[in-house]
Amino acid sequence: MMESTHQHQGTCCNPRNPIHEAGEELLPVLWSSLPTELLERVLAFLPFPNLFRLRTVCKRWNSLPHCSYFRQIRASAPNQWGACLPVLFCKDAAIDAEDEGWNSDSWSAYDTASCRWLRLPPLTCLDARHPKYLVVGSGGLLCIGDFDSTENLVVCNPVTRCLRELPLTIKQWAEPDVTAMAINKRTGGYKLVLAGNRHFKPGSPGYRNTEIYDSSSKAWETVGDIPVNLELHSQEGALCNNSLYCLARDKKHGIWDILVAFDLGSRKWSTVCYNIPYGSRTPHVIGSHDRILAVAEHNRVTETTDDCVYLFEYDLKSTKWVKLSQLPNDMYHRIGKRVIACTVDGNYICVTGCAGKQWCSAMYRLSLNKWEQVPVFPHDESKGRECELLLSSSPFRPSLGSV
Repeated sequence: MMESTHQHQGTCCNPRNPIHEAGEELLPVLWSSLPTELLERVLAFLPFPNLFRLRTVCKRWNSLPHCSYFRQIRASAPNQWGACLPVLFCKDAAIDAEDEGWNSDSWSAYDTASCRWLRLPPLTCLDARHPKYLVVGSGGLLCIGDFDSTENLVVCNPVTRCLRELPLTIKQWAEPDVTAMAINKRTGGYKLVLAGNRHFKPGSPGYRNTEIYDSSSKAWETVGDIPVNLELHSQEGALCNNSLYCLARDKKHGIWDILVAFDLGSRKWSTVCYNIPYGSRTPHVIGSHDRILAVAEHNRVTETTDDCVYLFEYDLKSTKWVKLSQLPNDMYHRIGKRVIACTVDGNYICVTGCAGKQWCSAMYRLSLNKWEQVPVFPHDESKGRECELLLSSSPFRPSLGSV
């Protein structure tokens, strides 16, 4: 039999006012006497927000995310936990403006399944020794470190509250231009990619470093260098078909937006195309399933037309960009007429901007070819404190994956 929670059966479970069909109160002793496998199977099918409420009931239920049987059942559940994007961290406004991290465990995300903002679980796995700057995230894992260094990287799962402190990188790094985390859905393992080492000047051999951390080997490895003359844009990159796509510039030849790719299998860089959609301003390259997409702002063509935002797809066969959709004009104005970040998770593409002091987002659903307005973040979640909301470009998909 797989690991379960038999060791906690003596602990009383007392959920508030449990009722069965007859409308009578279900005695706590009945909950504690249920077979462990049956209880875990029922609870594993609960929606994501309910998981945190049930964990406060008793020690037995609190231990569920760590049990292999519960995790196996959860992985096979048909109602998979939905994507949460965008993600906002709450920072005390009194903290020095140069501190780019967050100083509290308060963070929230928009749940695409329930179409509402969720207060996410506190990062209680971190203590005073750990930095609190989100480097990158993928699936249900967060990579956290210092703002301008890779010396103190940790990977944590906020749901299971597990944490792994990563070993030192081989090279000395300062604020990589590209960071990405690739999750292996079959094994649950992950790879962390760093590229474009700002510890060195762009153009120097040291800048061209690429390093990968593999959770299976628990070690860093230096791999293929960035092509000569190319300088990467600061970005997270887009994962698609086991390759990491991102934008680069070639100052020597005056080319500012080049699509390049890093193959996670061969561990080599290559140039994909030079023809980023004409007229694009500050494009964002994103990956969704097996598709390469770009969200790009376009300057107005005539005095009677306004600036706009287009969603493009890169056709690997024709090596051309194809326009898929345009962000509705009213939504473009609502996000402040500037796309600051793009977040993607499978079917969902979220574009976010800042209007005044307020973050505003719009969501595009690929399967429906439809744009939707994301409700404004509820400020009352900050409990009345004067705070600053920090936007993450990483999505969050709750999981019970290991670190």
